[in-house]
Amino acid sequence: INIDPKNADNYYNRGITYFMTNQIDRAIIDFNKTITLNPNDANAYNKRANAYKRKGLYNRAIEDFHDAIKLNSSFAEAYNNRGTAYDKLGQYDLAFADYDKAINLDPDMAIALYNRGREYERNKNYDLAIADFNSAIKFNFTELRVFYHRGKSHANLKNFDQALTD
Repeated sequence: INIDPKNADNYYNRGITYFMTNQIDRAIIDFNKTITLNPNDANAYNKRANAYKRKGLYNRAIEDFHDAIKLNSSFAEAYNNRGTAYDKLGQYDLAFADYDKAINLDPDMAIALYNRGREYERNKNYDLAIADFNSAIKFNFTELRVFYHRGKSHANLKNFDQALTD
């Protein structure tokens, strides 16, 4: 940054490092600088939105996710991420629509399949939830939470053997 202070990528990369080390305010400052230097960087809006989301500033995050999507309408990750912000605000229909859009853009996006499965589960559509959880697992999303929710959905359908397997 000292050598090339007008290079947006330098701020973007440092912002990611700050985010990964939970220095969220510093990450936001660097993403702000990235956007100032390159206002058409959809990734920078997406990353800053994730930082706002981490701070619990869900409405600000949604604004940035919206800007990222406006810049890149096929940005599946931004749709999924915006869906998680809507979910935190209890706007489940909007969350579901964003997860669905992310999956339409990237059918292998395991995290979006998991998130949509959670919305199906919330709405007691357990068969559809299980199908999405199975797809997420197929695409190597193997965090314990996917097995927990798949097992819970099986239990709600009285499929106790499958529930116990998970």
